[in-house]
Amino acid sequence: MAEAMELDLTLNENNGQQKNNPILSIKDVLKKDTTVPDNYKTEAYYENDKLGSDVLKQKYLAPWEEHPYQMWKRQATALASVEKK
Repeated sequence: MAEAMELDLTLNENNGQQKNNPILSIKDVLKKDTTVPDNYKTEAYYENDKLGSDVLKQKYLAPWEEHPYQMWKRQATALASVEKK
């Protein structure tokens, strides 16, 4: 069985002050637009693939997500958040 790991994702600036964590909190994600295009809802995307749908739900979706579109949006936002402005 795999062991759980805790990661310290704290970012420090050169002057020693702590930066905000680039990974979004649950509250931030819940406040965002929750519209999902019909063709990217779990039922449509995994039309006849019950196993794929179950793996997605149990392994990859965050607790507040229901569809792959929401997961992709979360991942894209997290990746873009570390880009320099």
